[in-house]
Amino acid sequence: MTFKSVFYRIKSISKKDFKFGILLYVLVSHKPFDKVIHKKFYRKLYLNHIMKVYQKIQTPTRVDIEATNICNADCVFCPRHSHTRKQRIMDIELFKKIVDDLLDIKTLRDVCLSGFGEPLLDKNLPEKIKYCKDKNHNWKTIIFTNGAYLNEEISNKILDSGLDVINFSFNGGTKDVYEKIMKIDFDNVKSNIERFIKLRNERGQKNPFVVVSCVLTKESLNDEVPFRNLWNNRVDQIVVVKPHDWVGNIGSDVINIGQTRYSAFPCRLILHPFINWDGIISLCCHDYNEFTNFGDLNKQSFMDIWNSEKYKNFRQRNVDGNLDSICATCEVPITQSSKHWWEPV
Repeated sequence: MTFKSVFYRIKSISKKDFKFGILLYVLVSHKPFDKVIHKKFYRKLYLNHIMKVYQKIQTPTRVDIEATNICNADCVFCPRHSHTRKQRIMDIELFKKIVDDLLDIKTLRDVCLSGFGEPLLDKNLPEKIKYCKDKNHNWKTIIFTNGAYLNEEISNKILDSGLDVINFSFNGGTKDVYEKIMKIDFDNVKSNIERFIKLRNERGQKNPFVVVSCVLTKESLNDEVPFRNLWNNRVDQIVVVKPHDWVGNIGSDVINIGQTRYSAFPCRLILHPFINWDGIISLCCHDYNEFTNFGDLNKQSFMDIWNSEKYKNFRQRNVDGNLDSICATCEVPITQSSKHWWEPV
């Protein structure tokens, strides 16, 4: 982790209430304290905290808006191969309507313009980012991209848009492994990322904050060191994560990496709704195929859907520990939700 990455995180936290929960989150995020999570007193304390946080917030802290679910890559750990929904790009007028709806949400701080596709395939993406920033400059805008279409022209448009964070999904440290996992050209993408950083630095811009992330699959376990060496001191942050099983859709032949498993807890992603390209609101970013449908933003306002009995009851059941629908088979409430409610809100 670079100094710039640490500074960015501190700056992000400093905008929120620095409470006891942050200390606890730091503690339970480190291996020496993992065993605490298994204790009954921790579960009681944590569930009580979750209820208080949920009652305090009640509205989203992050919203994902899927620019498109079309993608040029074919990553082995991605559930897109199971899509039965149509593949399209979100209409810009629908996008603007959604953003206008979100302006009433006082707790909202992150808007991610990515989903289950490559956002740079959307020619209106820079305009969409700029629309978000013009409407609320305090929102942190984020995109996840594989970078294959990031030529110089698009790079300059993205740099002009006001984007806050760009996360490059670069899943491998060597050409052979990368291309086997992602099915796109290693040299082209590497060159695109390098040029983007060069253009940003030449402009003297601090944003967008550049993250390069790698999902470690069975194939790329030995590629972590080359990956880190490739990008060390060249980007603002390097992230290496374990793959999701996507509600059981991705088999152990791909992920096959030991995960620390705890008891299931209410999932904080209930406060991170996912808006599909067609305007349907799904539960979260793990609902890759619209298994959940809480309403249609072509016909309803965001807050009318959010406050509907169907949606409210679903969230409350989750907070009460009654996980149903895709939550009942998702790994996130087991592998991650044991600590995420301690994070600043």
